[in-house]
Amino acid sequence: MNSVNESIVYQSVVAVSEIIARSAENTAAVVDSAAIGPLLRLSTSNSCGIAKRAIFAISNIAATSQKYRDAVIQSERIKEAMRHWIDHFDDLGGVVIWSFSNFCVLSEIPAEIVPELLDGFSKIPINDRKAVELSIQSLQSLIKEHAELVKSSGILQKIVFSVKEAGPILAQSALRLLGSIDSVDVEMIRNLLETGDSGLILECCSQIFRICSKPENTIFDARFINILSEILENHQFEYQLEVSRIIYKISSKGIPDQIQEMVQLVPMFCRLLNHRSPDFLKNIMETLYIILFTVKHYWFDIENYREQIDGYGGVDAVANLLHHESKVIAEVADRIHNQFLNDDDWD
Repeated sequence: MNSVNESIVYQSVVAVSEIIARSAENTAAVVDSAAIGPLLRLSTSNSCGIAKRAIFAISNIAATSQKYRDAVIQSERIKEAMRHWIDHFDDLGGVVIWSFSNFCVLSEIPAEIVPELLDGFSKIPINDRKAVELSIQSLQSLIKEHAELVKSSGILQKIVFSVKEAGPILAQSALRLLGSIDSVDVEMIRNLLETGDSGLILECCSQIFRICSKPENTIFDARFINILSEILENHQFEYQLEVSRIIYKISSKGIPDQIQEMVQLVPMFCRLLNHRSPDFLKNIMETLYIILFTVKHYWFDIENYREQIDGYGGVDAVANLLHHESKVIAEVADRIHNQFLNDDDWD
């Protein structure tokens, strides 16, 4: 194609793109004129300018309605064209991600193009936050019908582990999506906690609770204990309060094997009984009560645990809380003291 012809073709594609952008009626007219095939052919042009404009036009057609999107997808050239766009990602760049995201705007995304879409999103430069944001939005749509393919693509995991480049807000969104398809693991959470970002820490707490409170998870995942302990002892109150809620909710399920895994948190609970927040104290004390109740009624080893708690300063701490200004705290302290820690029980 000589430069004159190339210029004419470019201007023609620009004109079609502008027509499509004006209204759905114009898009219908372009589709009815059988322009999809030629546009797909031009989208693989050696001229980067022509290719980008053709891709732009095609993606606008796809975003107009399911009918027109499916018309694009059913074209015999579509997979070949998409594969070309992916192979030439470095040249076409952002227009490919923008185009692929348009294919995901509407629901019921056909399975036949999902592998190409995921291959395209896997190419995103992690430091391009707009591209990452578009990819996450698109993956959120894809997850509804193609969760396993999204999970196995590793794209969301890549974003989570590249939090420094992608930024905490996008990493948080990716983590939340991974949580929705049960793909969050300990290493992801550890990686995100190291950032110190408040939103990420709270999202990590939410994911730990989600994982540990699922009905099928009858044993508290011991791998999370060190994480929760570290947050409780070394992070800001906002995070401590959230973790105390998580621990209390998990213990409230009353599953003995799960509570047994939480016993190792008791020394830390004893150290935290001088906390000033009534809400935090209530969560910690209620959890301690549940643990001691379970120990007494399932393992009949309460005397041994009482001696351990005394060694950690917990007996004196609970005694001091018997007269707490909060009636709720005083009531929980009374229950713990009278049922498990009272010296009279062991005379």
